[in-house]
Amino acid sequence: MLTRRLAGVLALTLTGLGGFAASAATGPSTKDPVPVQRVQRYYGTGPSADYSGDSGGIGQVRPLRFAVPEGATSTGVVEVSFQYRTKGKGPFVVHAGLEQVGGGDLVSRPDELALAPAPEPTSTTVRFLTPDIEGGHTYRVFVGVNSSFTSAGAGNHISTRRMVVTVELSTD
Repeated sequence: MLTRRLAGVLALTLTGLGGFAASAATGPSTKDPVPVQRVQRYYGTGPSADYSGDSGGIGQVRPLRFAVPEGATSTGVVEVSFQYRTKGKGPFVVHAGLEQVGGGDLVSRPDELALAPAPEPTSTTVRFLTPDIEGGHTYRVFVGVNSSFTSAGAGNHISTRRMVVTVELSTD
């Protein structure tokens, strides 16, 4: 009796697996995978900006540098995750620029993104899209934060830390 049950379970299992294999073979046609290149860098202390009255300063970090292999044109997504803290009413913004080494700046969208005032440490993630990244070149990503002068002289300050910058390239 146990042998018949075992044979029945085995037959159902094999039939099920055969059906799975057949459905996988007759499923939708597969397209070649889209190649993706991904690079990232961590900054313990990120960029900053400080304005008071009629003077100010910008703190910068070393740009993330990467090479794109020869081949097709890629679309890039720059993702920046970080913790920030502000003093003052703002406005505060973050931006990411992409530059071809030995060439010019590439257009990224949006140009910049607004950050809400944050007297206590706050975390956020922002993304920027850069189309038309040509293969066979080296690029640099510059991430920055900024504010503006205040007429009241109270000042604005933004500082960032624990920043991860990731660039993901995919060919169309």
